[in-house]
Amino acid sequence: MALAIVLALRFIFPLAILRWPLAGTLFAITLDFFDLHIFEALDWSELPAGDYQVLDKLLDLYHLALESIVVWHWKEDIFRRAGLALYLWKIGGTFVFFMTGLRAVMFFAPNIFEIYFICVLALPKLFPRLRLNSPKAVGALVLAITPFKLLHEYILHVAESSTTEFVKGFF
Repeated sequence: MALAIVLALRFIFPLAILRWPLAGTLFAITLDFFDLHIFEALDWSELPAGDYQVLDKLLDLYHLALESIVVWHWKEDIFRRAGLALYLWKIGGTFVFFMTGLRAVMFFAPNIFEIYFICVLALPKLFPRLRLNSPKAVGALVLAITPFKLLHEYILHVAESSTTEFVKGFF
């Protein structure tokens, strides 16, 4: 039952990305965060041991693919090219992860794409005077995102911890 609920939620609700890209993406990220809790609350035994990581990555790829469809239709060439390049980098890294099973691979292919996607959609709404219409501006955006995402990927896939537990270790 838990597996059916998680699959239904993570397949159906991300379709909102195609109609409402920002809201749909934020909802998909929220579902991604809570799916493990749904398994734990209902019935973890439905999922064979060790398969959660694979299932989670496949479901992530699904909602990232929906985001890439939105990016493909962006009118601004600079946003579209940068977004698709970041998407392909993430897909390539995930493919290497599936082929090798090494979680540390994800550190070298962080999901900068999704944060970039959210920024391109949200920043003009939050800061109407902000202009991200030059290669330098898009490059600066990607450079600003990268250190935070690398730290996040390090915590999850190299240190194999949760962000909360990692931060607690410093206090």
